[in-house]
Amino acid sequence: MSFRILLIEDNPGDARLLQIMLRSAVGDVFTVEHTDRLSTGIALIRRSKYDALLLDLGLPDSQGIDTVKAVLSQFPTLPTIVLTGRDDDELAAQAVGVGAQDFIGKEKLPSDTLARALRHAIERGKIREKLRESEELFQLITENAGDLIAVVDPHGKRIYNSPSYQTVLGYSPEELKGTSPFEQIHPDDHELVRNALEQARSNGTGGRIVYRMRHKNGSWRFLESTRSIIRNEEGEVTKVVSINRDITERRLLEEQFMQSQKMEAVGRLSGGIAHDFNNLLGVMIGYAEYLQEELEGGNKLRSSVDEIVKAGKRAAALTRQLLAFSRQQVLDPKVLDINAIVCDIDQLLRRVIGEDIQLGTKLDPLLGHVKADHSQIEQVLVNLAVNARDAMPNGGKLTIQTKRVDLGAALLQNHYPNNPGSYACLTVTDTGVGMDAATKARAFEPFFTTKEKGKGTGLGLSTVYGVVKQSGGHIHIDSSPGEGTTFNIYLPLTCEVSATKTAEPDPMHVRSGSETILIAEDEPAMRTLVRNILQAYGYTVLEANDGEEALAISREHRGAVELLLTDVIMPGMGGKALAQEIIRERPETAVVYMSGYTGHTYKEQWPLEPGSFLLMKPFTRQDLSRTIGLALQSRFTSVKRDLSKAGID
Repeated sequence: MSFRILLIEDNPGDARLLQIMLRSAVGDVFTVEHTDRLSTGIALIRRSKYDALLLDLGLPDSQGIDTVKAVLSQFPTLPTIVLTGRDDDELAAQAVGVGAQDFIGKEKLPSDTLARALRHAIERGKIREKLRESEELFQLITENAGDLIAVVDPHGKRIYNSPSYQTVLGYSPEELKGTSPFEQIHPDDHELVRNALEQARSNGTGGRIVYRMRHKNGSWRFLESTRSIIRNEEGEVTKVVSINRDITERRLLEEQFMQSQKMEAVGRLSGGIAHDFNNLLGVMIGYAEYLQEELEGGNKLRSSVDEIVKAGKRAAALTRQLLAFSRQQVLDPKVLDINAIVCDIDQLLRRVIGEDIQLGTKLDPLLGHVKADHSQIEQVLVNLAVNARDAMPNGGKLTIQTKRVDLGAALLQNHYPNNPGSYACLTVTDTGVGMDAATKARAFEPFFTTKEKGKGTGLGLSTVYGVVKQSGGHIHIDSSPGEGTTFNIYLPLTCEVSATKTAEPDPMHVRSGSETILIAEDEPAMRTLVRNILQAYGYTVLEANDGEEALAISREHRGAVELLLTDVIMPGMGGKALAQEIIRERPETAVVYMSGYTGHTYKEQWPLEPGSFLLMKPFTRQDLSRTIGLALQSRFTSVKRDLSKAGID
C-alpha cells in the first residue's frame, strides 16, 4: 500500500535518515514530504491530505508538548507519531495523553520500527475516525430524536440521557446526572419498570410497557418504552438501552374515545329501556286516569288510584331524563337567545340554589343565537344550578357567563369532536368542593352520584350531557378538589332569525270532535288505550299495528282522514316515512307523532316538519286531547288559507 507522510524535523541529518529508512521499508510505499517549521507544516496539512505525521518536539518555532497540542487542536484525527532525541518516558506519556498515536526516540530507532509504528498509527487512526463518525452519528440521532433515549447500567443507574428529556420532561442533563430514574417514575409503576429491566437482562430485550414519569412542573407524562441490552466480550450485560416515547396526548385521546364509547353504549341501553317503559307507563297512567274519573272523591280506592297516577308520572320523568342522556328524545329546535333564557330563568334559579348562595351573571351582548330546544336549555341551567347548590352546602357563589368564541380545527381535533366555527359558550362556575379525577371521569354517567342515598337520582348531569350533545354541542368540566367546578358548554351559533311568538291555546282545554283519526302503533296495549280515549271524545278511529297496514287502510278508506296519529319507531315503515306517504296522497291530513324516543343520535336530529305535532310518551288523556285539537285547528287554518288564496270563501 502507498502512504503519504509529512515529516516536520529541523535537523537535516535526522530528516534524511528517516526518509531513507522509510524508502527501504518492505511491503508498503511511504511517500515523505519534509519541512523544518511547525507553521509551514500546519499550512501543508491544511492544503493536502496526509496519512500520518512524524513530528519532532524540538523545532525552531515550537518546543515540547505544546508542539503536539498545536497540531492536534487543529487536526485531531491525523495519526501523529512524536519524535525526540531523548529517552523521556514522562514526555512520551504527555504526548500520548494529548492525542499522539505513538512516541519514538530517534537515537535508538531500529530500521523496521518506524515503518511498523506508522502502519499501526495509520490503522489506529482509521479506527479512531470510524469511531468519531459513529459518535457523531449517534449524537446527531439522539440530539434530534423526538423519543427519549436513555442508557443505564444493569442496576438502573443513569449513564446517558438524550437532550429530548429536557424537551419532553423539562430536566436538563445536569439535573438528571447522578439521580436514579426511579426518582421521577410514578411510585405505582416502580415494580413494572423493575420487572422490565429484569426481563431485558434475562432475555436480551424487554416487552413494550407504558409507565408514568414526572415532568419538572409536577405533572405526569405517559411514556411507552422498549429496551435492549449491550453485553461485553464475556457475554455479561453492561448496559440497558431504553427508547421512550411520550404518548400522553395519545393516551388522553384514547381515554376520551373509550369514555365516549362507554357513554354511547350506556345511552343506547338507557334509550331502549326508556322506550319500553314509556309504552308501559302510558298504558298504566291512561287506565289509572279512567279509574280516577269513575271513582268518586270519597271512594276509599280513589286515593290509591291517585298514588298510582303520581308514581307513573314520576317514573315518566325519570325515563325522560334517560332519553335526554341517550340523545334519543325528539327535540323542537328553535332559534334562541341564550342571554334571554338566562335572564328569564334568573328568579327560578335563585329559588333553586337558596339564599346562602350568591348568583351572578356576566352576559356577552354580542353572543348571537343558537338553534336548540328552549325547554331543554332551561333544564340544563336548572340541573347545573342544582349540582352547584349540592356542592356548596355552606354557601358560596354561582356564576353564569356567556361569550362568543371561535374554535379552530387544531383545538377541536385535540379536545372537542365538533366542527370549527363560531360557538356560544355558556359557562357555569361554582365555588364548591370540586371533583377529583375519578369523579370527573364518571360525572356524566347515568345514576352515578356522590350524594348520600336518597338525595339524588344521578341523572342531573347525564341529562345535561345528552341535551348538549343532541343539540350539536360539547360540554367540558374543569374541576379540582377544593377549587370549585366549571362547566363550559359550547353550542354552535346560527344565522337563522328567531320566529315571532304566536298565542298558545288554553292548556287546560279538552277538545272533543267527530273527525276521523288513523292510529299507527305497534304496541297493542297502547293502541287500544289511545283508541278508547279518542272514541270517548267522539272521534272516528281507524287503527293499524304498523306503517304498512296504516298506509293500506288509508288507501282503502273512502272518506276523509283528518289526522294521522303515529308512533315514530315501528317495525318496517317508521312513522316519518308513513306520514310522508299519507301527506303525499292526502295533503289535507294533519300529523301528530307519538314517541318515547327517536332512536337517533344528535348527528341525526329529528326535528318536526312545519305543521306537525309531537306527543311525548307517556302522556295523559288531557295531553292527547289537547294535542289532537291543536293539530286539527292547525289543519283547519291551513285549509282556510289555501281556499282564500284560491278566491273561495
